This record gives sequence, C-alpha cells and structure tokens, in this order.
Amino acid sequence: MVTIAPHLTVVSGLVTLMLFGYSTIDLGVLATGVVILALVLIETQYWAKVRPRVRDALDWADNAAAVALMRGPKSVAIGRIEVSLGFVIVALMVFRPR
Repeated sequence: MVTIAPHLTVVSGLVTLMLFGYSTIDLGVLATGVVILALVLIETQYWAKVRPRVRDALDWADNAAAVALMRGPKSVAIGRIEVSLGFVIVALMVFRPR
C-alpha cells in the first residue's frame, strides 16, 4: 500500500535526469513526470485513506472486511488505473517520444 516508494521514485528520477543529462523539457521526460505525479496523487489521496481501515480490520482479525475493502469496486478500479499508468511509463521508456 502506501510506502515511501512513490517519493523515492520521484527523487531517483530527478537524480537520473541530472546524471544522464536528460533535458527536463523533453516530451518523454515531461510525460513520464506527469504519469508519476498521477501515481503519487493516487497513492497519497486514495490509498492513504483506505490503508488505516484495512489495517484496523486486519488488527481485529476481520479478514472479510479487509478483503471487502481491497476488492471493492473503487479499489479495483484504482488498482487497474495504477497498473495501466505503470504500462504507460514502460511504453514511454521503450518508445522515447521526442
């Protein structure tokens, strides 16, 4: 769920930009930045609200409630959007729009 990974992705991406000399106005860099920001927003806005409820359900050994939260229509849709955005990032790395 929500971890430090989105923040490390942003920081490591900025370091990579500097180390490899990519232009920050390159279309591929800008598009990837927008997609990563969308992922970070999803992580911080949606999963940050759901995570405590799932954790509480698991702490109370209410696995059915935890599963219901994770398999709810909104959680499934958000998860699919995140996976799709991951594929977009890979496509941007492979095809490198200029």
